Amino acid sequence: MKKKLHHLISEELSEKETDEIMGALVTQQMNAELRQRLAHTLKEKHGIIRSAERGKGKIKYLNYMLAIAASITVLIALVFYPNWAGDSPQVLAQQYLSEQPLSHPGTFKGATVVDEQRTQAIVAFNQGDFTKAVTHFKALEAPTAEDRYYLGLAYLKNGDYEQAVPLLVESKTKGKRFTQEAQWFLGLAHLALGNTESAINELKAIGKDEWKYKEAVSLLEQIH
Repeated sequence: MKKKLHHLISEELSEKETDEIMGALVTQQMNAELRQRLAHTLKEKHGIIRSAERGKGKIKYLNYMLAIAASITVLIALVFYPNWAGDSPQVLAQQYLSEQPLSHPGTFKGATVVDEQRTQAIVAFNQGDFTKAVTHFKALEAPTAEDRYYLGLAYLKNGDYEQAVPLLVESKTKGKRFTQEAQWFLGLAHLALGNTESAINELKAIGKDEWKYKEAVSLLEQIH
């Protein structure tokens, strides 16, 4: 234990070595707590009591050292791993996506055979059936910029982040209709993929007067 504590506060440890020692200390603490709960159960339910004096000093010392180890583990985790007790960037991205209601503004009156696929894609999208929406958007023979944008969103909401990224990049760079929306969703897509640096760049590019600026600032504060 003393050796582990000494190594833990050393600045020469690699991240892997630090993780291994922290894991060992936490496991030891959990094992000690499990033994205490087991002893309590044996005493209360079965009347089994271990010798009161045997090893009493050692147990007291061990509990003391384990308490110190647990405190040091938490302290180091908070200092070197500030997100250890919080949500990961990927989880944050998924939370924002799940809380973001999406709907296609398209109308269905006067639909013809030619745009039947588009109609079904829009209906599926607005019903939250993004797998079906992807199928119908992809089946369009001559997709518009709007179709491509909503295909990207359907991929995004369906958890297919890698498929969503190029479509959102296209929507952001080609034309101005979906630029701001694509910027925000592209940041979330990169974040969900673990591309934190790319996500930060996209979120920082959102201007004060643009869509989702406040949310972007809040998200940046959480992932820094």
